[in-house]
Amino acid sequence: MNTTPAKIALEADVKCSEAMQENYRHEKIVIGVPVYNEEKHIESALRSIQEQNYNDFLVLISDNASIDRTGEICKKFCDSDRRFIYIRQEKNIGAAMNFNYLLEHSSSKYFMWIGGHDMIHPSFLERHINFLENNPEYVLSYSYTQWIDEEGNYIRVTNGGGYDKYNNLSPWDRYFKFVTAYPNECTPVNQVIRKSASKGFSFSQVSGCDHILLSRLFMRGVWNCYNECLYLRRIFSSRDSSSITRITGNHRDNRNRKYKLFKAWAVDLITLNTTYLMRPVRLIKFSYLFHTNFVLQARANYTIKQVRNSKNKANALYELVLNVAKAPCLIFSKSILKLAVKKILGINDK
Repeated sequence: MNTTPAKIALEADVKCSEAMQENYRHEKIVIGVPVYNEEKHIESALRSIQEQNYNDFLVLISDNASIDRTGEICKKFCDSDRRFIYIRQEKNIGAAMNFNYLLEHSSSKYFMWIGGHDMIHPSFLERHINFLENNPEYVLSYSYTQWIDEEGNYIRVTNGGGYDKYNNLSPWDRYFKFVTAYPNECTPVNQVIRKSASKGFSFSQVSGCDHILLSRLFMRGVWNCYNECLYLRRIFSSRDSSSITRITGNHRDNRNRKYKLFKAWAVDLITLNTTYLMRPVRLIKFSYLFHTNFVLQARANYTIKQVRNSKNKANALYELVLNVAKAPCLIFSKSILKLAVKKILGINDK
């Protein structure tokens, strides 16, 4: 087992208060393990990483202020293997911010998250990293997922979404293809990412925010998929908290979740590349995909029906666009938006 200090920037026994501020570096890959109350499964998750054929890695465990024995188990494990580092958040910051913490406080060529109740096949790292090393145009390598229950019994197998079949499309066509597939499988988010492709991204505290990251990654490069189950993902029949509570760390209202997700998605896209969207034909595609998909949500001030009944339909839909996707960088000219929405709805205003 390779535990060469040169491959690991920090010692495992760094005090938590100091470790919270550190940037953890590794030559090849940092594996982020966000955990909260995972005492039943965390040891098997960590053991599956430890038993990898490829053993040159750094594991960063971020405990989101667990109130069970998770911390005790992780500390004991880290004491036995210096490649594993444990950090405890002072309070529950929510899963989204915990995921962000691991991404932002690591520096490596590749990165991945693994759930504190999931497991990976012994060849997982070896195969994905070797592929990415030999294919620089690829930004993500993933495999089929074997879903298991609380006791480890097999439930089903999924193919990760089958996104690799779109690799021949242009970057932005891949992006929009991913958006139009929502709600689609997002298991690739827990597999091996070329970290440079995630630059500038941060999870929003909305349900489904992992789809936003994946759409970015698909725009920035093509994906590899192994049609074998190298990742075991655990699913629970019941949880002691809602998905939005786990994501945010508090009891937040989760109504209109699709509206909130697509609003965050629209803002992320605008931030990603405003120049691209200023071209009318692309703005039409943007408006159609991001607005006709979710403008019927209750929080919108207008609905398609109201737009169609309006005397000036283009103006009405324009106002809807601004209402749904408000952002400081939304600087599209009114004339371009009018042109876009007219073409979308086939409107011929007099």
